[in-house]
Amino acid sequence: MFTQSLRVDGASTGFPDIINVGKDLRQANPDRFSITVLQTAAAIRRFAPEWEVLEAQTNSHDLFQSWAWCEVILEHKKNDAQFEPFIVVVRCGAEVQGILPLGLGTRFGQKILTGFAEPYQQYTELLCKNAVSPGDIFEAMLPAIRSSGADLMHLGQVRENGVLFEAIKEKVSPSGEMDSAPYVQLSNWQDFEDYFSTLKAKTRKNMRNARNRLSKSDELSHEFHRSGDGFTAVVQRTFKQRAEWLKRTGLTSRAFSDDEFSQLLDRLATIGESENCKLQFLAMSLKHGDKQIAEQWGFVHKGCYYAFMSGWDFAYEAVSPGKLHLEDVLRTCYELGLDKADFMIPAVPYKQTWTRSEVTVQDYVLPISFTGRVYNNLWLNFMRPWAKYMYYKIPREWRARLFGQAVS
Repeated sequence: MFTQSLRVDGASTGFPDIINVGKDLRQANPDRFSITVLQTAAAIRRFAPEWEVLEAQTNSHDLFQSWAWCEVILEHKKNDAQFEPFIVVVRCGAEVQGILPLGLGTRFGQKILTGFAEPYQQYTELLCKNAVSPGDIFEAMLPAIRSSGADLMHLGQVRENGVLFEAIKEKVSPSGEMDSAPYVQLSNWQDFEDYFSTLKAKTRKNMRNARNRLSKSDELSHEFHRSGDGFTAVVQRTFKQRAEWLKRTGLTSRAFSDDEFSQLLDRLATIGESENCKLQFLAMSLKHGDKQIAEQWGFVHKGCYYAFMSGWDFAYEAVSPGKLHLEDVLRTCYELGLDKADFMIPAVPYKQTWTRSEVTVQDYVLPISFTGRVYNNLWLNFMRPWAKYMYYKIPREWRARLFGQAVS
């Protein structure tokens, strides 16, 4: 029988030293899988070089599981006593085969194992060496996950074309509503004009007409920033605009419900000036005269632009400035030689105007304890969807008056 060893680095949790996997994995990997759980900042930082080596050996959409992103979160959370890292590492001999960055937290009385950077990460993904079976890697991780002390594991926003989806699709059940993340595979076309020609003639005409109408009253221009004061200003403006939009529409957001997210954004807005910063940023603004009428910013990782946050001047809402701006966003991505632009969830009409390509995204939940199963069945799969459905049945104006910026 194939066995694996489990080592906890940096913390004592009472995990058994040897765990019987219960499955002969020798055909998938002839050597022993060893599992390390990293639970302290010091242990995680020591592991960073190996983390980056594995990143270079995987093709997954792993921005939010990259060391560059997780290092920022680790530093941001260093004084948070409630933050409990739980990073599961699979090795074969001395070589790292897989990493699943998770964290332990409490919500509604439940101990939940979830994404390392929740609620700020946009996808949950498994870092897995390309030549290794994701299913075997995840199965090797399961004993550590089940022994974590959590009531359930909640994997938020798993992409249907991702490595983690391939690993868990027969082992973990979907939970909640499905959404989609629109994207443009830029490398499929030679340049922006080549791509633009594939859009519907009516769409192209509408975009030209809208731009022409705006240009009659003042010049339309576009600019982008990778760092500096220009980047910082876009981050600050989009956060303010997004918060105002949530309040006006009565929508909810865990990230916007306290000051921690704004503090994280302040860190991101200034970190690009550091010589040691490994994150790559991109901020873009569509201007009408001197006014920024639509802006967005995000990250560049492995040749892909991830659109993290956008905002617009509400005075221009009638001309759909966000939709107009995506033309300039895609042009800029081509100019920078990027392979892909990921607009991320939700799949809203202004994004779908520019692309027919989308990937399904959904949460997945693995109940571990009895209370975790009850929480999953009663709240996540029944009461929460019903409450959310009823909430969105309330007219937008009423939601704004009754709830404003409520906590989801």
